[in-house]
Amino acid sequence: MVFLSFHHKLVSRCDGFLWPSSPLYSCSQCPHSWIMKPMRISFSLVLGKCRAVTRASSCASEVWQMNARVGGTELEDCGQAFEAEKIAPFRIFVSTGDVMGDIHGANLVKELLEQAERTGRTVEVYALGGQRMRAAGATLIGDNTGLSSIGLLEALPLIIPSLLLQNTVRRFLDDHPPHVLVLIDYPGVNIPFGQYVKQKFGCKVIYYIPPNEWLWNTSRTKNIVSISDIILAVYPGEAEYYAKAGANVKLVGHPLIDTVKGINRNEARKSLGVNTDDIVIALVPASRSQELRHVWPTIASAAGKLLKALVEIRGGPQGVHFIIPAVLRDQRRVIEKGCEDNSFFQNSMIFNGDPHEVLAAADVAITKSGSTNLEMALYKVPQVVVYKIDNMTAWIARRLFGFSVKNISLVNLILDSQVVPEFIQEAADVENIMQATLKLLPGMDVQERSKVLQGYEQLREVLGEPGVVDRVARQILDCL
Repeated sequence: MVFLSFHHKLVSRCDGFLWPSSPLYSCSQCPHSWIMKPMRISFSLVLGKCRAVTRASSCASEVWQMNARVGGTELEDCGQAFEAEKIAPFRIFVSTGDVMGDIHGANLVKELLEQAERTGRTVEVYALGGQRMRAAGATLIGDNTGLSSIGLLEALPLIIPSLLLQNTVRRFLDDHPPHVLVLIDYPGVNIPFGQYVKQKFGCKVIYYIPPNEWLWNTSRTKNIVSISDIILAVYPGEAEYYAKAGANVKLVGHPLIDTVKGINRNEARKSLGVNTDDIVIALVPASRSQELRHVWPTIASAAGKLLKALVEIRGGPQGVHFIIPAVLRDQRRVIEKGCEDNSFFQNSMIFNGDPHEVLAAADVAITKSGSTNLEMALYKVPQVVVYKIDNMTAWIARRLFGFSVKNISLVNLILDSQVVPEFIQEAADVENIMQATLKLLPGMDVQERSKVLQGYEQLREVLGEPGVVDRVARQILDCL
């Protein structure tokens, strides 16, 4: 059997790693060094000396048995300067939750694997997320995209399934300890999960797209900072906030910048079967079933009233299109019924293709709050934002927790200004939503539409430059 000896005085940096479960034997040379089985190590020959590193010890030294073979690589002379092939891969675990997190996670996984291949790193990516991350190349340990919710009462039925899934993931990590944990948003799960992983495995924890503490809730800031070796902030205000809280922060920009496609408006309309001079209204009710239940009836009712108003203005329903992009598959019938009940079914289309085509083609949108508000801003689509949750949840949040917000859409929150119209809970009056949408259509209220588009220009500057996912992947791989 071939053994390697590691001595702390001979190396000042790490060139590899050892699995925590590897056998360790004390070394007679030094009380701070170890001897271990070579198949458990990753090493490189640097500056003419074979150096290695363990996660259990910072000790390192030369290989003391010459002409040995380690994992099929012959070490003929420790004085030779060559790079030995890494035997065990680095493990990266990515944890997120909802649909948008799965989208961001998939883009990151793809970039991580591509950069690792280009730089000669052997990397395995495991994930808690959704099927997009699996398709991007991650090994999916659990799919939790159906377990995210908005509101207290809405979350109750999901507690037990979430706990069972977390238990599965933790058992997996016991056998496959990560070298880096990447958390993407999803604070209700990711903060306690990050605490667990940090305490048990001592690995690097990187929070990418951290919770929006800087906008409305500071109660979790201390915990976020304590678990995060690096916070990769997506907004300048966010970076400043977490830096003041004591975090190691890198401003990377918002990943939605990288997803915006140069889709020509006329080409998008042609693809959707819509004429150039037709009116296209995007309806975006939900990425969660709870949102669909509370928000869609209001959006559908406003759409029905809007069609009636446009019929009076245009003399008929021809050339008016309501397009609903990428709805949840099991909720298609709910969407269709909302269209039928509000008398605009004949003017509606549920589009399961690339939702960016809908945004590129749209004149205006009625939408839920969330990341989609930023996407619409990047595509320069004026929008009316509707936010509703269960009435009891809203009462509890206000009366028991004192929860109150001036704005709900990310556009208004980030710019701290009323750029887009928004209607929250009791204020989500159907007639007012319809009138606000009508004003934003081309040729209606030019001043109101211009105000929204000018706000979008300011927002674009805040969101950063393209290449966000590339920068994030490099930060993560640099931690290995």
